[in-house]
Amino acid sequence: LLSPSSSSRDLALLAQWVVVLGGGLVSDPDLPTTSQLSEGSLVRLIEGIRLYRQIPGSKLLLSGGAVFERVAEAEGMAEVAQALGVNRADMVLETESRDTADQARLVQTIVGHDRMILVTSASTMRRAIVLFEKRGVQLIPAPTGHLVKQHQGVNPELFFPSATGLRIAQTAAYEYLGLAWAWMSGQS
Repeated sequence: LLSPSSSSRDLALLAQWVVVLGGGLVSDPDLPTTSQLSEGSLVRLIEGIRLYRQIPGSKLLLSGGAVFERVAEAEGMAEVAQALGVNRADMVLETESRDTADQARLVQTIVGHDRMILVTSASTMRRAIVLFEKRGVQLIPAPTGHLVKQHQGVNPELFFPSATGLRIAQTAAYEYLGLAWAWMSGQS
């Protein structure tokens, strides 16, 4: 796992690819591009851009096809990345995948045997690692969008019920089903 304090020199020695897995998009032309990305995709993209900027000469590989929309997730992320100052020449888009298993297969054809930094949600990271490593991809996990966080002080949120617990349980159930499906279908 990467630490937030990793230096750019250390990161450059580790990998030349920063791969960001898409996590949802709604291609509504009436919304700003940042609002078209799901919260998960936006958080992943921001972390991917942060890491990309720390590694001189690296490429930002954005992965995600048009699953439920007419626009591929990778294209939506690229538009936001470009608006945030990332040079389009430093981006590689994988726009055909429909799920994490597809992303592992298609990203592997792009990065080959190069080591990469994999950016996805913390809740999805375990399943992604299994699928990518099965393809022989050398990766450094960079989880983001953590749902479970340790408060460093007393927070009023700790004393009141919230929907956060339900969201965490829903995400955990989804990931366990994803791992079970990957195992049953021979993907892991």
